[in-house]
Amino acid sequence: MDLTICASSLGGFLAALHAKAPADAPVYPYRGVPLNTRDDVTRERIALLEATTDRRVALASWDHALGAQQFEDEARWLHGDLHPHNLLTLDGGLSGVVDFGDISSGDPATDLAIAWMLFPVDTRALFRQEYGGIDEATWARARGWAFSLAAAYLTRSADNPVMHAIGLATMEYVLADG
Repeated sequence: MDLTICASSLGGFLAALHAKAPADAPVYPYRGVPLNTRDDVTRERIALLEATTDRRVALASWDHALGAQQFEDEARWLHGDLHPHNLLTLDGGLSGVVDFGDISSGDPATDLAIAWMLFPVDTRALFRQEYGGIDEATWARARGWAFSLAAAYLTRSADNPVMHAIGLATMEYVLADG
């Protein structure tokens, strides 16, 4: 997969998807919600992380994300379960997004976590540019969602090597990002 092409395509796709949702749009209790609702479970998972992860650095990263301003805008449509395993590619580019079983409404930062699940820093910047209009608070929450999801994948995917590998890569990108 050509990550530059994918960053551009995925950024544009999410910008279109994240339109304002109507008041009666579904809400999923685990995605699109305020990041601080993930605090207890994420801290439990940090305590379980392997010795290869510096727990002090992990806690500092999580605390930084929790310090970001919460989402206060109108709810947006969300994919709800966006990770690399739900992307289809063809000839090096993004050709589709699958598994809309968790489609819901809420904070777009949940879906924007894909930036740390898939892209190194340079293509992550392109993804952000192609999406357009991501303020610093949303970007910080997205990084927090990526961290929380990585912790989940690392502590709950022993039987799924694909998701465990996504967790490892995501945690590496999140922690390298400061």
